[in-house]
Amino acid sequence: MDQQPATGGGSGDALDAALNLREGEQSLASALDAIREDAERAAGAYRAVVRSLAMALSARDGYTGAHSDIVHDLAVAVATRLDLSAQEVDEVKVVALLHDIGKIGIPDEILHKSTPLTDDDWELMRSHPAIGERILEPLPGFDRIANAVRHEHERWDGRGYPDGLAETAIPLASRIVLACDAFHALVSDRPYRPALALEAAVTELESCAGTQFDPAVVVALLAAIREEGITAGSPGDEPEAEATRGATTLDRGVRALLTIASAAVSAETLEGLLEVAADEAVSAVDACSVSISRCEAESRLLRVLVNAGELAEWEERRPVAETYRLDDDELIRDLILRGRSYVATLDDPSTAPAAKALLRALGKETYAAVPVMIGNVAWGELIATRKAGRPPFGERELRLLGTIAGQIATAASRMRVFAQMADLAFRDSLTGVGNRRSFDERFELAATEAAQEGRSLCLVLCDLDNLRDLNEAGGHQVGDDALRRVSDVLVRAAGDLAVYRLGGDEFAVILDGEPLEEGYALGARALAAMPLGLTMSFGVAALAASARSADLLRAADQALYVAKRSGRARVCVASSDAAWAWPDKQPELGQQRRRGRRRRIEVDRLLDRALAALDGPLRSASVFDRLEAVVSLSAAALGLARAAVSHMAPHSGIIEAVISIDYRSGRTWVHSFGEAPDRYRLSDYPQTAKIMTTGGSFFIDVASSEADPTEVALLREWGLDTMIAAAACRDDTGWLVELYSDEQTAALDRAHASIRLLVAEAVGNAPVEASGVGSRAA
Repeated sequence: MDQQPATGGGSGDALDAALNLREGEQSLASALDAIREDAERAAGAYRAVVRSLAMALSARDGYTGAHSDIVHDLAVAVATRLDLSAQEVDEVKVVALLHDIGKIGIPDEILHKSTPLTDDDWELMRSHPAIGERILEPLPGFDRIANAVRHEHERWDGRGYPDGLAETAIPLASRIVLACDAFHALVSDRPYRPALALEAAVTELESCAGTQFDPAVVVALLAAIREEGITAGSPGDEPEAEATRGATTLDRGVRALLTIASAAVSAETLEGLLEVAADEAVSAVDACSVSISRCEAESRLLRVLVNAGELAEWEERRPVAETYRLDDDELIRDLILRGRSYVATLDDPSTAPAAKALLRALGKETYAAVPVMIGNVAWGELIATRKAGRPPFGERELRLLGTIAGQIATAASRMRVFAQMADLAFRDSLTGVGNRRSFDERFELAATEAAQEGRSLCLVLCDLDNLRDLNEAGGHQVGDDALRRVSDVLVRAAGDLAVYRLGGDEFAVILDGEPLEEGYALGARALAAMPLGLTMSFGVAALAASARSADLLRAADQALYVAKRSGRARVCVASSDAAWAWPDKQPELGQQRRRGRRRRIEVDRLLDRALAALDGPLRSASVFDRLEAVVSLSAAALGLARAAVSHMAPHSGIIEAVISIDYRSGRTWVHSFGEAPDRYRLSDYPQTAKIMTTGGSFFIDVASSEADPTEVALLREWGLDTMIAAAACRDDTGWLVELYSDEQTAALDRAHASIRLLVAEAVGNAPVEASGVGSRAA
């Protein structure tokens, strides 16, 4: 075993060590020196690097990406022929790779324009070197790089841009890259002209030496082109110069780090980033394969997440169950516990038996292992392998692998924080289900898509019965425990569907593409599985093709209200279909309706609460919303068997029910929800016709001989005892509220005057702009 020193305990240390790959690489080393000196500066600098490179790489598609690679190869060949120092060559490399970074600020219609650029177009295009400088300036140690990118379009004769520098006042890296950039542009197809032949491009270079280009640079470039066959082909298509043949560790490492940095910012999943990192690591250290594993501390296992490169027959790209026990391998255990990197070789007598067994299983001769550290804790491990006949990994490769591991750690940490933030933002902290924000986003999207595609969308609203009583009897801890328990029941009943807590004791489930029956079945399953002593009430509605999300919420909310006011512990549906009645199997729990016992009327309470609502929260609401509130509060105070809110358009003579509620059967339906409303001719009901034109009210007892026979007939048909009808007019539109009772609920005679007053208040004092039907979201 060839034990190597630890590479450090954090991503910043790893980054510092890994990029310091060769003596003289000062352009990059200076940035890393600054990172090591100041941890805060390190974090900020690394974020700036990632942001800048991500923006640059996102723009390097099509022509721009291949162009930068080829300019890079040409520039290295020229720099080598000019006998530049190692530091200067490295600077040229980076400038060549990033010289077009500023084009991310140029509109696509100009970059890809198929006709010659106008003067205005050129003015915009000539701004890209300055944009590139602004992108690179924030990066520690990139001052010279940023300056060279800014001046990459300066001419030898001083007629270039953006600053009109001339001759040696132009940075040498800029002069080299300019000539290489221009040559490749000449021999490439562009949107506005075809590529020139090689000889024509060479002639153009020669003619511009001493005016546009540094003459010495042109000589070196022409030598590279003629002597070594460097052309406009893709990198690797032609024989490379000796200086670029077999890309150096730095070259491969920088490219790998650029790619991984971009992926670390843009990847949507950690798995996607790990695949990119593994693939790039194979190339960066010239490995046969690379594996990235996650440490599972509780089970003391390393679980392999991704394998890349030349794999053994039994290995998989994304393995399902490839694990290694920490207790079986002292080296892995030391790596995880102490953050120590190491190299294991098959023919080294000191290599541990477990490491040799792994190498034989992989069909490899040597491997290097580095920890992926988040702070001082090992997140996982990165291993690179080589076959027989290849040298073992050295300290340089270990450092580069450590840098890649540091990038993985940074991304894993960032994604973990983002996941925690998303969890806080979209998950209810008490119950673990989705919260109101999560519901709103999903519901609006589902409702829009369902309406556009003409498919069904079912919504289930439910809440815990008697939460206030639980809190008062046992404290909020008991109430919280009850919410968690019923939440668990809902999650099981919903199966693969998401459950949301909307606030307080109210929950929701969205059934995309499902009919009303499925929502009802979900509620029934949940009711059957409720813990002892806990019950819930459910309201179910389905979206009609022409309806809006607010209508669906209104209908489900109204159905839930009916369920609670008619006995609780039941599922109520929003449907005009009479087949939707209470099944016999639904138990009447809680405030159950007791046959033969009249409920006490709470008229004073009704007046107080209704007037407070109309003068307060509903002051600016529509007439319909105000009347709906009167009906809801009346049901709570009086106990109702049935109710309706209707309106009559001017001169129509037709009454249309806007909302109808049958508290006995557990049904409700809303006109604006898209269902067919109740409609009848006003002339068929004389008493109603009278109050619809003048305003007022009447009370009917089915046993009274003085009641209107048509009204009595309707009551008998519905099995009802008494009713109150109250009407008021607004803007030539008549509004009607009808409240009904039966033998199980209270007689309504004492509430007659109060209902007349409330209807007149709801209609007459509604704001002018809110006098229509309106709509209220639940």
